[in-house]
Amino acid sequence: MRAGLLVGVSIAIGKVVGGGPAAAWAAMAAATGLLAAAALGYFGQRMVIDAVQDGLTRLREQLVERLLALPGDTVRQQGAERFVLAMTRDGELLNQMARACFGGLLPGTVLVLLCMGGIAVMLPALTAPLLVALTLLWLVRRRLSHRLAGQMALAHEAIDQLYEQLGGTVLRHELAVSHANELHEQQASRAKVAHTHALARELARTQTWVTELDALVLGLALLGLVAWLALAGGPAVSGPSLASVLFLLLALRGALQGALRALQEMAQGVPALASIERLLAMQAAPAHHGRVPPTHWRVTLEGMSRQADPRSLIRDLDLALEPGRITVLTGANGAGKTTLLRLLLGLTEAGHGRLRVDGVPWAQIDRSAFRRGVGYLPQNPVLFAGSVYDNLAYAVADATPQAVQRMATAVGLGPRLAAWPEGLAARLGPGGSPLSGGERQRIALARVLLRKPRMLILDEPTNHLDGPGTQALMALLRQAPGKPVVLVITHDPGFIARADQTLELVDGRLQARL
Repeated sequence: MRAGLLVGVSIAIGKVVGGGPAAAWAAMAAATGLLAAAALGYFGQRMVIDAVQDGLTRLREQLVERLLALPGDTVRQQGAERFVLAMTRDGELLNQMARACFGGLLPGTVLVLLCMGGIAVMLPALTAPLLVALTLLWLVRRRLSHRLAGQMALAHEAIDQLYEQLGGTVLRHELAVSHANELHEQQASRAKVAHTHALARELARTQTWVTELDALVLGLALLGLVAWLALAGGPAVSGPSLASVLFLLLALRGALQGALRALQEMAQGVPALASIERLLAMQAAPAHHGRVPPTHWRVTLEGMSRQADPRSLIRDLDLALEPGRITVLTGANGAGKTTLLRLLLGLTEAGHGRLRVDGVPWAQIDRSAFRRGVGYLPQNPVLFAGSVYDNLAYAVADATPQAVQRMATAVGLGPRLAAWPEGLAARLGPGGSPLSGGERQRIALARVLLRKPRMLILDEPTNHLDGPGTQALMALLRQAPGKPVVLVITHDPGFIARADQTLELVDGRLQARL
């Protein structure tokens, strides 16, 4: 519609140049047409922006859904950075690509076709030279597009590597300082920055050159057509016709520049689109259709085996966990303790054997109900940027500030919270900074206990606790409401001495430890 209005404006301009009693009305019509075209352009772009943003919202929701549906092993192998970049930077590049397509390329193409049609009707002799000029422009642009696409792919890959390098430098900060390795980190980061910026500079120069070349070719084509019109002479190219054609040529030049600029912006989104497509194509974890919720929480493993080539991590393992009993699991590094925990949590599948809950086969158990009843404390607790309260009450929908405060005090966080004027509202940085390792462990433990779990799985919970802290932890576990199943991986002699049973994992097999 906007393109049709501009063609109508060109006709009105011809009437104005032709003079006569209708010239004033034609001028008003031309001005009205221009205003209407501008308004249509604005509202059209608004519609495109809203539609693209809605699409991007749905895409990011789909990416988050896909991420949460992936097996944990896949996420660890791919690395967190890849998913973060796909959902943030790549999403914005795809947003730019879609806006360029629907807000620039498509309306620009329609305007180009209508302008060419109008010119062909007003001056048929211009059709052939105009097509020749556009064909030459297309050939030049096509030749350069391959070069641009290659440079964009290289720059995209280099930015990913730079993100990984600089992110690693931040994570290795304490390690680098404590080992006096700052110079190496500086050199590695400097080399990666220089490489990335060199590619980005080359890409920017090529893009600038292509843009200027487009403008030059279009300008020369327009100049040649105007010169051709002037030299052709005759009544067919004078007065009103000439004015209308010149207006359409100017509109054609603007439409072509907009379409070419949109193509360039779309090309920048191609690597991002490929990255997002790869993420969406990843195989989700198998769907489970169990509907039986756990009731008594008696968990048994029978003849369980799990192999990761070329060795077996778990071999013919039998284990029975009863409510109200504290079981300690020990074993050397690589003995299979983490694999056993992942099997119990349903995060990985066994190659052989059976897992039962209350005698019900694992395939018939409602996985969501099971996981809602499990409290898991990993060896390296996960804390995130947010308030202390947010970290404590995570995934505990019915937690009240009073309950959170009581639990924080119970695990020994009372003095720390009292030292903060904000209390539970105190803000933590990524990873729980500036808390110490012990404080992070206590926050993670309080979060687990707030869930009032029916099964507790704790991986090295005493790593950052002193003797009194270990005794307090054992007391909390003994007093836990509902008498949950408790499985603790630890090598702490004091904790082992107070457990109900101690098992040792040796070469993938369990044996009682006396």
